[in-house]
Amino acid sequence: MGFPLKTVLLRLVQGFIIGAGGILPGISGGVLSVIFGIYRPVMEVLAHPLNGLRRHLSLLLPVGAGAILGFLCGGGLILVLFDRSEKLATCLFIGLILGTLPSLWAEAGAQGRGRGAYLSCAASFFALSAVLLYAQYGAFYTMRPGFLGFLFCGLLWGLSLIVPGMTSSSILMAVGLFTPMAEGFARLDMAVILPWLLGMALIVLTLARAW
Repeated sequence: MGFPLKTVLLRLVQGFIIGAGGILPGISGGVLSVIFGIYRPVMEVLAHPLNGLRRHLSLLLPVGAGAILGFLCGGGLILVLFDRSEKLATCLFIGLILGTLPSLWAEAGAQGRGRGAYLSCAASFFALSAVLLYAQYGAFYTMRPGFLGFLFCGLLWGLSLIVPGMTSSSILMAVGLFTPMAEGFARLDMAVILPWLLGMALIVLTLARAW
């Protein structure tokens, strides 16, 4: 049974926001999908494709279409913003990150919060901060764009899809791959898109069932 046109349009907009948020540095498409109530259906489809698609196809089709459009448009927007003012773009990303926190905090506490919840929140915060600092100042300060580099981009994006809050764009900016990847998507360069898709598929197929 299909959804009313109003609901389909809403899902398209939500998908667009998820796709754009997925490529904006500091924003997690996984977090946005949790906020919009789309994360669980996506995980069901990735873990059990046949049963998941039968249950959620009419929901995920408009979301997927919007996400693809948002992802492509977001990449072009970022290039324009950085070309005009890197400081302005960075401030915009910070504002977008902060804007997701109230809804995400409410969603996370819908069933209550115990001591373990606060401990896991603190542990994941310090773990991700350590990864970002190591990526920026450690051994992997820069990576060369190419097949392996864009495969790495896809692996990170797949991980950010499975693990809400994983900000793949921030890591890729730190290692010097974000701009080449965004430029490749903007011009629909298959030498960028295909290894990226391969990396996405590898990590999603590996972790979706376990997660």
